[in-house]
Amino acid sequence: MIYHCRFDPLRTFLYVSNGCYDLTGYYPKELVDNAYKSHADLVHPEDKDWVLEYFQANSGNNTELSCEYRIISKQGEIKWVREIANDVYSDGGEWLYTEGYITDISEKKEYRQVTAALEARVRGSSSAEKRLRSLLDKIPDVLLRVNINGECVSYKGDDELGVSHDFNTRRNVKEMFPAEISSDFLMHISDVLKHGKAISYEYHLSGSDNRQTHFEARFIKSDNVEVLCIIRDITSTINTKQKLKTANAFYESIIDNVNIDIAVFDDKNRYILVSKSAVKDDKLREWLIGKDDFDYCKARGKSIEIAESRTEMYNLVDELKKPIEWIEELSDESGKKRFFVRTLKPLKGPDNQKYKVGYGVDITALKIIQNELLRREHLLSFSHKLAKVGYWVWYPNNRKHEWSDGVFEILEEDKNAVSPSLSAYLNYIHPDDKEQFKSTIEQSKLNNSSYSIEYRLITSTGKIKYIKEQSSSKRPDSNANQYLFGMVQDITEMKESQDALAHSEEHFRAIAESSPIYIIELCSEYKITYINNIGDRKREDVIGSLAFDFVLPAYRDQLKEIIDRVFALGIVDNFQMQGQGESSFVEWYDVSIGPVKSDLGKVTSIILLAQNITEKKQNEQERERLIREINNRYNELMQFNYIVSHNLRSPIANILGMSYILNPNTPPEDVRQIFDYIMQSAQSIDTLIKDLNDVLTARSPLNEKREVFQLTDIVNGVCYNLEQQIIQSNAEVIIQIDKDAEQITSIKSYIQSIIHNLISNSIKYKSAERPPKIVVKAWKDTQHTYIEVSDNGMGIDMEQYGQQIFGLYKRFTTQSEGKGLGLHMTKAQVESLGGSISVQSEPEKGCIFKIILTN
Repeated sequence: MIYHCRFDPLRTFLYVSNGCYDLTGYYPKELVDNAYKSHADLVHPEDKDWVLEYFQANSGNNTELSCEYRIISKQGEIKWVREIANDVYSDGGEWLYTEGYITDISEKKEYRQVTAALEARVRGSSSAEKRLRSLLDKIPDVLLRVNINGECVSYKGDDELGVSHDFNTRRNVKEMFPAEISSDFLMHISDVLKHGKAISYEYHLSGSDNRQTHFEARFIKSDNVEVLCIIRDITSTINTKQKLKTANAFYESIIDNVNIDIAVFDDKNRYILVSKSAVKDDKLREWLIGKDDFDYCKARGKSIEIAESRTEMYNLVDELKKPIEWIEELSDESGKKRFFVRTLKPLKGPDNQKYKVGYGVDITALKIIQNELLRREHLLSFSHKLAKVGYWVWYPNNRKHEWSDGVFEILEEDKNAVSPSLSAYLNYIHPDDKEQFKSTIEQSKLNNSSYSIEYRLITSTGKIKYIKEQSSSKRPDSNANQYLFGMVQDITEMKESQDALAHSEEHFRAIAESSPIYIIELCSEYKITYINNIGDRKREDVIGSLAFDFVLPAYRDQLKEIIDRVFALGIVDNFQMQGQGESSFVEWYDVSIGPVKSDLGKVTSIILLAQNITEKKQNEQERERLIREINNRYNELMQFNYIVSHNLRSPIANILGMSYILNPNTPPEDVRQIFDYIMQSAQSIDTLIKDLNDVLTARSPLNEKREVFQLTDIVNGVCYNLEQQIIQSNAEVIIQIDKDAEQITSIKSYIQSIIHNLISNSIKYKSAERPPKIVVKAWKDTQHTYIEVSDNGMGIDMEQYGQQIFGLYKRFTTQSEGKGLGLHMTKAQVESLGGSISVQSEPEKGCIFKIILTN
């Protein structure tokens, strides 16, 4: 055991190595800075005085100190030890402490005694045999004297080891032990003879019952050729150590793992044990042993008041000689307050030493809960006051009633003026509700069940209040007493609000039902949950239906998109759509869509306000049509103006010119020629006027009657009329008319003329590279009928002539004869039907004429 100790009379230990346990049975923390277990306390009482005198006399002389003496271990075992020590000084020559080491020399002492006895026996001393046997009875179980070859003499035998008790018989260790053990014996004997240092060697042997016996062989050099081997049975020691180690580990584990701070103090209030729960840092916990709270507070920077207040409690326990308990408030490393319940008890050790054991429980969480309960109790009281709620408790065993402050506030009574009881409460029940109240109470008592009831109270000031009361069934409290609990709430304002709301809802419903605007509520699944005006429909056919069922397919996706956006964003949106009205006709509606939100701002449903704008829409469409018509007529007038000012001017000028030339003196042959010129000019004027008349006629279909006819029949008829042109041009006419577009309602002659002009033009302006291929298509949607005539002819340069295609007397090629009137007539006829015509074309890629007619 290596040590440092003070130079005080008791030589108090400042440091000891871990070897102290094997030597003394004490752990380092039990010896360091401990007045009860100083160096002097370990020395055998018979050696204590002279050992102290030796060290007091020789310390401080700067010389090595050495002596042999006996100690008593913690288990009461007496051991011989040798101590070698030196004094340690500072640079200034100050004596700091003494350091040294203590070794166990018990076996050497025994060896010396036995050796002396053996030598006396050899010399033939009369008392040698008796003394030898007395010594052998005191030393370990087996004693051998062995040379380097393994030959040995047994001084004391052991039948289990096969070692006889015969001083004169020499045997070899190879005969006495298994090969592995005997080999180790010879190796250790060689090392001891070579180096001179004693060696300990542990081994075990199995008996006939397979139980293992543990031994320790101690080899000590006797002379240059032989070694003294002391063999001890250490089975019980090993088992005891293992049990003590296991038990200590078990108890230490329990102490360290319980959620309670545990500390043990000596009579000077110094720590001699601290649990891991109290101090989690292992180094700090080890440092704390031997220190008091003042040392701890100083080293850790804590307030000295903590140590002072604890010391007062320590002194109080010493004075009262009984446990005490208090609450301590501390701050942790982060500065947060923590609360502990401390318990301190007096305790006596095995030698009547005075100790104190302290327990600490962290009640911070409990404090937080207590504070939270107080806060909640305050909030509950405040909320009860705001909600006009009170409670009562009835204990059947002692027939005691309790009312909260809320009950007195509802009754508008001073709590000191009325004693809580059922009979007292009955005095406030409205006469018309009293019997119902009594009946409910009796039924609850009879069935031992809870109840819920609404009734009226009349306060002392004559005010009538509506009350809602709910009770619990009987239940035991913490003391196993039965009690009944109930809540009363003043719902007067709620009742008044409900009545006002019901009146408001009735008023709103009356307004909504008489409104010409549809008011529709939708849930998140797009289903109708309310509609104000269903007309001739049955309400059960509408409520629960999807909103999309009453909307034309073309608008359903747009409606769903807007509804989803309103649900997601809580905004208001608006759009126009077509739907089915009461009479199943398609009608236009202007729809405003807005959210209905809960108190938390969450959208719970959607409101649609749908106003029928069919007439307005029709008026707008008619207005747009008239504007287009006026624009077209204006453009035509401009063209007529141009034609009149240019196309008519030339023939008229010719007539006027010829008239000036014509006179009585004009030769007959010139007169004839002049008349021919005049006739030609007159015919040009007539043709132009006829063309203009045809155009005007195409713009005035008022006398034509609309009828239902088959579009395929019209196309086939046109092809029949153009049969010669089709055959001569080797043209192919393909008809692709959808079934739903087959039947059409319009002016038949106009449709026939339109298709005739377009097919005729496709043949007339064919490509020189390929035979004509003409495709006539038709299809329909809910609002329009589409007719498309396409070809693979010579095509038109749209960049150059795009603005003039449907102009009057406009021609874009000299390949075929024509006046440039056909496409203008076609456009005039299409527009007179309320439709529109457009063209797509590229040179040598043909043309596509697309006609759109309103259904």
